[in-house]
Amino acid sequence: MGKPNCYGDSDYYSETSRICNACGYRADCKAQVNKDAHRNWSNPSKTTKTKQTNGAIGPIMPTGSSHLGVGHSVYNHGDALAPQFMRYVAFSIFESTLEESRVLVQSMRNNYTQQQIQASTPLVEIAEPKKEK
Repeated sequence: MGKPNCYGDSDYYSETSRICNACGYRADCKAQVNKDAHRNWSNPSKTTKTKQTNGAIGPIMPTGSSHLGVGHSVYNHGDALAPQFMRYVAFSIFESTLEESRVLVQSMRNNYTQQQIQASTPLVEIAEPKKEK
C-alpha cells in the first residue's frame, strides 16, 4: 500500500488528528510538512529596504503568540550570565519534557485504540482441509 494522498500536505496534517495519529506514515509526513513550512517560497527582491534605527541595540523580543525555542535564547550581557543560562536550560528541559509527554500520551491512546479495535473485530475461523489417509 502506498502513501496516502494527504501525505506531506500541511492542509490535512494535524498532530492531534486521530486519522494522522493512526497513520503509519505520520512521522515521515510530519517531517515533510515541517520541511516545507521552513522553505522560503517568496522571491526576494533585489532592492531591500532597511529600517531606520536609533543606533541602540535592544533585546530580541518575540512578537504576538510566537515563542523563543531551544537555542534562541536572548542573553543580557550586562547582567550575570550563569543565572540566565540556568533559567533558559530549565525552560528548555521543561518544554522538551512536556512535548515528549504529549507524544507519549498520544502513543498510548493510539495503542489503546488499536487494541480495542482488535478486541472488537470478530475472528473468522478458517476450517483446515481434511487430511487424506
